Amino acid sequence: HGREPLIPFHSAGTIDALSMLERYLDTVSEYSKEGFQKYLLNDLGSFTGLMGDYSFDKDGNTQIGFIEKSVSD
Repeated sequence: HGREPLIPFHSAGTIDALSMLERYLDTVSEYSKEGFQKYLLNDLGSFTGLMGDYSFDKDGNTQIGFIEKSVSD
C-alpha cells in the first residue's frame, strides 16, 4: 500500500503461511482445519518461503525461529 511494513518479519511470515495454505487449497475441493493440519504435518514436506526453509515435526513445530541480537557502539 505504498509504504514499508512496520515489522517486516511479520509480513514475511504471513506471506509464507498464506502460500502454504494456497498449496493445500490446490489439493482439495473444500477447506477444513483438520485437513490443513494434516497436510502441514504429513504432506507438505519442506517449504521454502520468505522466512527460510520450513519443515514441521510430528507436533507441528518448525525450526524457523528468532535469535535475539543486540547492536552496541
